[in-house]
Amino acid sequence: MPKAYKWVLFLFCLTLTMLTGRAYASPTMSVEQVKPGMIGIARTVIQGNKIVDFKVKIIGVVNNNMQDMIMAKAYGPVVDDTNGIIHGMSGSPVYVDGKIIGAVARAISSDTTPYMFYITPIDEMTALWQLPDNLNKDKLPQVKIDLQNNKSESIDKEIAKIRSAYLKTLPSQPKELPAGKGSSKKQIIANKRVDNGKQLGEKTKKNTLLRGYVLPGMNMAESSPLTGTTPLFATGFSENSRQFLASKLAPFSLEPTSLAVNDVDSQGGSIIGTANLQPGSSVGAAVTYGDFIIGAVGTVTDREGNKIVAFGHPFTYRGNVNYFMVNADIVGSVKGILNGVKVASIGKIIGRINQDRYAGITGILGEYPAVVPMKVAVFDKNLQQRNIYSTSIAYNEELVPNLATSIAYASLNQSIDRLGGGTARVKFTIHTDAVPSGIITRSNMFYNPQDVGQFAVSELGTVLGLITTDAQKQRTIMGIDVDMNYDTNPQVASILRATTSSLKVVRGEKINVVVTYKPYRGKAREVLIPYIIPAEQPLGDMVLEVRGGGLIPVRDLLQGNIDTSAEEDKEQTTADKIAQFLDRPMNNDILVEAGTNIAENDKEQKEAIEAAVKFQQKLVAMGKQGKRVLPKPAVATTDYIIDNVIRIHLNVVRKK
Repeated sequence: MPKAYKWVLFLFCLTLTMLTGRAYASPTMSVEQVKPGMIGIARTVIQGNKIVDFKVKIIGVVNNNMQDMIMAKAYGPVVDDTNGIIHGMSGSPVYVDGKIIGAVARAISSDTTPYMFYITPIDEMTALWQLPDNLNKDKLPQVKIDLQNNKSESIDKEIAKIRSAYLKTLPSQPKELPAGKGSSKKQIIANKRVDNGKQLGEKTKKNTLLRGYVLPGMNMAESSPLTGTTPLFATGFSENSRQFLASKLAPFSLEPTSLAVNDVDSQGGSIIGTANLQPGSSVGAAVTYGDFIIGAVGTVTDREGNKIVAFGHPFTYRGNVNYFMVNADIVGSVKGILNGVKVASIGKIIGRINQDRYAGITGILGEYPAVVPMKVAVFDKNLQQRNIYSTSIAYNEELVPNLATSIAYASLNQSIDRLGGGTARVKFTIHTDAVPSGIITRSNMFYNPQDVGQFAVSELGTVLGLITTDAQKQRTIMGIDVDMNYDTNPQVASILRATTSSLKVVRGEKINVVVTYKPYRGKAREVLIPYIIPAEQPLGDMVLEVRGGGLIPVRDLLQGNIDTSAEEDKEQTTADKIAQFLDRPMNNDILVEAGTNIAENDKEQKEAIEAAVKFQQKLVAMGKQGKRVLPKPAVATTDYIIDNVIRIHLNVVRKK
């Protein structure tokens, strides 16, 4: 081999070592070699990124039916200053005689003995490096990130290339599904809409833009609940939105706090950071990244090349995962007898967390996780200001619906900067292979005098839930876009009356229903809605129900005890379920449809139910069980949420 070539090879290997760390993990000591009375040291960060030591005395080894755990006691100035073991020290490597024995994992009765803790054995942790990592490798290549040059432009190009190739695999070119209306349903616009998001003179604020993609064909990560909750940091969330997030994450034993700050912008424009990690360094694992970051900060236990192992306990306990690995500095610590915690400054993306197990988490430096990019635009009519928020959500089928709705809620809450009573117009678009067109879109209006946001994001969560619980196939979500227009005024209206030119009608006849409705503190308005008397309508008294689109029909209330939708759902595809959901009327619709007589006493109600049961039995005999055979209602769309129902009695006669 020529000398010049050998010299170049030497420089390359030296550079690689500088970038990725040493080639081998630390010398280890097995749990069998650990004896009571041994003295060691643990390494962690208390402030900034400086690694400091504290003393450790081994008490003994116990087994908790999951694995061996080493009991130990911390002492020395460092832990005296923090008043014992605190959140964020998890993963701190513990060394005896220069060999790593494991990681600080769990405090023991921190209210009475904050210096006592458990150590997860290192062999249990490094074994995670050998587990299969197939979650992001089914169909699309992995995007690499350039840690050396700290650039994210290459990610944009790679993601654009991947997304373009993926969309070509769909059966047809993407076309929007109807925004809450069936294609066969005639729609009347009662009032001209004003796009408040485009008014002149509005102020626009654009926040951090984060790019991302999600890979199709992922396997569902395994899940096992843990006793207690995992504390998370949640940056970008107000107290109201943090509480909303907490309610969404409670089923997963995750508890968000606000003890972290987002320091991404102060570090420059790129979202990619440097990865100078070593045992004892702080590191973060995040399920969302961007204007809203949700995750946890712990400590690196060990590193081998571009692989790290950390925490010494689970993060979300979801097995093979795709989460963000981020760098972090420690601002300081909150001390106290109960639940002390490090306050972290969250940095940039440095890799991908790929295992989340009982013994800890592992990650790969220089890889970008599979994510769902989400953009939320909020226009506040009162402030005349439009804010845009961008966040990427790590793809986990269980978490995505709850995380996405929490981010949408937090975006509204942060934008209006007040308690959220008022009216919200919401339109969301989901790019997914769950429907043949590739795109789902839905629009609606919501009003609540206390907190409209919780209602405004509900439909987004419902549709995402339908996608992520597809029993036939793992589905892909390529992106979520949400547009919200907010007004403090109640954009609601009540129907005053509805009239027809004649109360005597014949089957198949087209009649005009004139509906008068009055907005809150506004002048009465009228809309004319054409309606065709059903061809199968029985002769005699007919009830015509005129109602707001968000209200339950009286007919459905009477027949609710014979609903067979559960049986039908087993035969429906996810695309069918989504189409059925999108076919629901909007809250600002006025609907005209055939109703049912209201029973005035128990006898009449019993007769009505018996008649409904007979009708249902007839459907079963015809092979139409659980399917709607009633004509679709006539619809007029207004600029107001319609909050009531009125009824007209017609007389159906034979055609002469």
